[in-house]
Amino acid sequence: MINTTNSLFIVGGAFPELEEHVKGHTHDELLAKLKPEDRQKFDLIPEFVGRFPVVTFPYEPDAEALTCIAELSCARGSGVRGLRSIMASVLRKSMYS
Repeated sequence: MINTTNSLFIVGGAFPELEEHVKGHTHDELLAKLKPEDRQKFDLIPEFVGRFPVVTFPYEPDAEALTCIAELSCARGSGVRGLRSIMASVLRKSMYS
C-alpha cells in the first residue's frame, strides 16, 4: 500500500456536455454553484470527487495569444514539437498554484 497523505494529485479531463452546464454562467459563478453531485454526473466516481476539493477551468486563449505562442515556437526553431514546452512554461504557474 502506498501512503498518499502528503501527495498532490492534479487531474484533467474533457467533459463535452459541460458547455451546456456552463451556459449563462461565468466560470466563477459556475465554480461557486458546482456541487460534488454535479461532478458525479460527468462520471467521476464518488471516491475521486471527495479527493479533489479544488476545481478550476482553464481559460481558452484568444487568437492573439495562440499566434504569439506559434511565433515563439518558430523563432526558437522548435516547430510543432516546441509548442508543448512553451505551453508548459506558460501554464506552469497555474498548474502549481
